[in-house]
Amino acid sequence: NNNWTFYYTPHDNFDILVNCTLILNTQQNITNTSPTEGIQYNATLYQVPDEKYNWTVNCTDNAGNVGTNSSHKIIYIDTTAPTITFIPPTEENNAIKLQDYIYINTSIYEKNFDNITFHLYDTNSKIYTNSFSSSKRDINWTNLQDEIYTYNITSSDQGGNIGYSENRTTILDTTSPILSFSGTTKP
Repeated sequence: NNNWTFYYTPHDNFDILVNCTLILNTQQNITNTSPTEGIQYNATLYQVPDEKYNWTVNCTDNAGNVGTNSSHKIIYIDTTAPTITFIPPTEENNAIKLQDYIYINTSIYEKNFDNITFHLYDTNSKIYTNSFSSSKRDINWTNLQDEIYTYNITSSDQGGNIGYSENRTTILDTTSPILSFSGTTKP
């Protein structure tokens, strides 16, 4: 729902207000042409795009004085979850590798980024959870044992939306096959 309601209460020493206008990022939006001093009003905007907004209300009295709340309010309208994409050199899903590490590199599309969390699981349980609120978009888990690993990523934004990556599996196998002979070999 991208409909937002803004609440304000105008005050004037002589109780003669002419109008009050909602200002959103320096743009006039909705004007109340019959405000009364001390009464709470609201202004609803519909289909407001995701963005960071500064908002305030300007009120004018019958003497032409304009009053504005000097402490602009800031809101983040964000109804879209982050989009997470694995990028090279991240291995493709179900890769079998002769190595002891898993390196993940990602791209995240999000205007109001808050954090990213990398999750690594072996066949029994979650073994690593690493969270960052910086611009870090990659991780390298090293010194891993031969095992089947699954990993994924979550990312949240300042609006509380959470994006989820796909689950990927990588098999680490650094052990050479063992051969044994059975029976008798005859010339």
